[in-house]
Amino acid sequence: MTGRITVTRALTSHDCGFPINPLNVEGQIDGQVSMAAGQVISEEVIMKDGITLNPSFLDYKLPLATEMIDGDYIDVITESYRRQNHFITKEVGEGYVSGMIAAIANAVGEHTKKLPVTLPMEMEKVAEDEGK
Repeated sequence: MTGRITVTRALTSHDCGFPINPLNVEGQIDGQVSMAAGQVISEEVIMKDGITLNPSFLDYKLPLATEMIDGDYIDVITESYRRQNHFITKEVGEGYVSGMIAAIANAVGEHTKKLPVTLPMEMEKVAEDEGK
């Protein structure tokens, strides 16, 4: 066990009604998956005595484009286009983030037998969380 979390693939499914721009929907989903991975693996605001110790993007580690998770999409289109009618659309904003975080936490918990309760999910923190 290396203590490093690596998310290799994500299968996502999202109901956004009728996608006016399907490519934009896929981009939003990719962004959500990336946001969740960043929160799980590296993003952390470090504070001491009310002062942020990592105030720049040089110190606050966001996922890089080369670290994007490969993903597949299941299209769930629950509405159809009808001429002379309005589009029925739904959100495709940040709905995946919490689900992705929970899925990764469950995978880490399955592997370590300790469910993480803090972010980012570093192995030292998972061990500390055991008593909580």
